[in-house]
Amino acid sequence: MNAWVNIVVSPNDDEIASIDRIEQGLGDIPRHVLQIRELITRFEICHFKYQQHYRHIVESIAIMRPVVEVGRIGVNHPRHPGNAWRNDVTGRSRVGQRYISALHCWLGEDPSNLMDLQGEGMLETRHRIDAWLGDRSDAKDRLVRMLLARLLWQSVEEYRRGGELGGLELQIEATDICNYAFPRNLERLLQGIGKLESVQEFDGCGTCDSGMRSFVSKEFSRLCEWLRVDDPSDDIGLGRKEPMRVWLVACLTKTLKMGIHLTDRLPELGP
Repeated sequence: MNAWVNIVVSPNDDEIASIDRIEQGLGDIPRHVLQIRELITRFEICHFKYQQHYRHIVESIAIMRPVVEVGRIGVNHPRHPGNAWRNDVTGRSRVGQRYISALHCWLGEDPSNLMDLQGEGMLETRHRIDAWLGDRSDAKDRLVRMLLARLLWQSVEEYRRGGELGGLELQIEATDICNYAFPRNLERLLQGIGKLESVQEFDGCGTCDSGMRSFVSKEFSRLCEWLRVDDPSDDIGLGRKEPMRVWLVACLTKTLKMGIHLTDRLPELGP
């Protein structure tokens, strides 16, 4: 996995180069430390649990052991076969599965789990989707199938066409059940597909609201201060400076910066 896959970075980003040099100087990195790095790679600021995930990363860096099992992240997402969505205590995956099944119905398909969702707002969801999408057409069918592939974390490559509907395609690719604006963003997107028009001011993956931006900006400043001083106080809960911890904190700090497009520079991390 590309360690920076969750942010957009330039190939000549000197801050990334500096962080990579620290990593190269660490030698063999223990597996449990690499698992903390993977937690940072999986961190998404637009996730509805972003604050909880951030706390888990900070706690993991403090004790230099992951406090959550990396492999368990997202296990209840509807992309998993069977009824994994039933185990999601937040109820979000259940709502997502209801939309997924209703979209299959709109396409004239019979989802195998339809009976499992009866009595849980399924009929109302189907009626709303029918009203939003309207009559079927080749273009709508393709976009709905692209959306289903995206919600199930499958490849959308075969559905890309670009052109006049390219904006809608990009918005489909920026839609997920774990996004903070779900299901509002999905409902607006379905209305856009029905009209074959892009959604204005779309809240998709990679966006954040003012509260999220404020939280991340504050944490970015605190992490920068920890990186900047030789003997940081432990009020941030990260512990003392040591090379592997500095590397992890730098990775997290850069991730926060790019997640909300800050222009502030990270402290100097060495030659």
